[in-house]
Amino acid sequence: MPSFVSILPVLFLEFLSISLTRSILPPLLTTTFPTSIYLIMGLAEAIKGILSFTFGPSIGSWSDTAGRKKVLIYTVFFTTAPIIVLGLISVLANPTDTMSDLELTSTALKIFITLFSLSGIFASTFTLTFSYIADTTSTRKETVIGFGLALSTFGLSFTIGPMLGGYIARPEAFIKRYSTDIIEEGSESGLETDSNLQDSTFTTISDPGVRRVFICSLILIALDLIYVSSYLRETITRKHSTPLNSPPTSSSKQSFKTRMHNAWSTARTQKVPHPRELFHGVMHLREDPLLNEIANITFLYYTSVWSIVSTLVFYVTKRFEFGPQRLGELLSAFGLCTVFAEGVLVGIVVPVWGEIVVMRFGLICFILQCLLISLASRPWHIFACVLLSTATNLVYPSLTSLVTSNVSESRVGESLGAINGIKSLTEGIGPLVFGMLMSFTEDSFWPGSPYVLSALLACFAWHRTSKLSVNESYVSEKYVVEMTPNSRGINDKKATGAWLGFSPAKAKTTTAVDIMRSGGVEEDNWEGEGLLSEVEEDEDGRFSPAKNLFSEEEA
Repeated sequence: MPSFVSILPVLFLEFLSISLTRSILPPLLTTTFPTSIYLIMGLAEAIKGILSFTFGPSIGSWSDTAGRKKVLIYTVFFTTAPIIVLGLISVLANPTDTMSDLELTSTALKIFITLFSLSGIFASTFTLTFSYIADTTSTRKETVIGFGLALSTFGLSFTIGPMLGGYIARPEAFIKRYSTDIIEEGSESGLETDSNLQDSTFTTISDPGVRRVFICSLILIALDLIYVSSYLRETITRKHSTPLNSPPTSSSKQSFKTRMHNAWSTARTQKVPHPRELFHGVMHLREDPLLNEIANITFLYYTSVWSIVSTLVFYVTKRFEFGPQRLGELLSAFGLCTVFAEGVLVGIVVPVWGEIVVMRFGLICFILQCLLISLASRPWHIFACVLLSTATNLVYPSLTSLVTSNVSESRVGESLGAINGIKSLTEGIGPLVFGMLMSFTEDSFWPGSPYVLSALLACFAWHRTSKLSVNESYVSEKYVVEMTPNSRGINDKKATGAWLGFSPAKAKTTTAVDIMRSGGVEEDNWEGEGLLSEVEEDEDGRFSPAKNLFSEEEA
């Protein structure tokens, strides 16, 4: 069994403990904060996203020196801290003469929201999991397999968790729904009971169903922490047997305070990206026309995605009175579609149709999904969106595949990191903007109208994908940048040749003369500095294939 498999239970247990509560928290929050839930949770999601974007690199650098295992203990604990605190209050606290059950619930949820916002500081378990896999694999194939299993594990936890949490909270609903006796009888009273159970919700954290869910989550978190601290093997010690900036010593003889001091001191000596550098890295995307378009698409698409991610559970709870069972089924259905799309479907359709076609199809399905949610008048309309989400989940894998296929190997990490930086920015912007919009429209005749804006943003993203095709205007822009004398790629024959290979239609639509003149290159210098050693044109004055412009090694 590969060594990286040992990290997968950490990921599964953490996100399963979180996803268990996804079916009970929306009813509690909407009942406690009925008029401001969208704004409150939108602000909380925005703060969490910004903190994650800011502190993520520092946590990663700390793990490079202190060790993955040690840092994972902190990330698991602090990421699940909101659930831990709320669960302990639910299980241990009781209403008193001075504080009613509703007041206790309100106070506990305020603490939960605060901790949820701050948990973005340590929201790096997924990143550390990828780092752990990279530490324990020796070939690219093993690494890719490990990353795929990590993504599948994450999706599996969110497929199982919400539905399981809903049925733990309301086990009688599960029994009624799947009891053959009830189905065979089909009695009117039985159907009414099932309906009442289906729509029943929670108002306080002392509800027995809520307590059962939190007890299960606390057990999973405890198991996760025990597993990390006692059974997970450290990987960094293979590379650095001692702290980088301290004398050799046995870590077992050091006190906890000393080890933490050494870890943080070492982390401070490393080059940790400053937030300004993160934004600077994102701005580097503007230098490349292809990456520039991908960045635009990512920003538009994920800003609209967060309108659904951050508000949908509250929207269906308030508008359609979804209880924990229905919420669990809905979220688990979304999770199952995500696992199927990213784990199976993307590997089939992208090689056949290509990234751009698949991306455009996924965006069209997302537009329809937003419009359907906006116009939904029946609960089944929301469940119909699940089918559309299968295609929607193909968008981001297509984007990343397009980047890795068209960027030199030395820039893949930088480019993907910048694209993920764009995603993190939208995680801060999207929830806040759409939380405010949903607050303004929830009492109007059309409470789902903000989702039309989501569809509009997705339409803009879809329109930008036309710039990714090999049409003449885009290709000319790309080659002008590559061939301008002052550009950084002017003397890089390998990079220029690669672009010619990636865009074969370039040779069919643009003449060498047009390219050189539009790039500001004097005719006397067309073959200067070895940029184009053999500029050949066919009888129509068009480019020859890349193999004729460069030597075989350079092309």
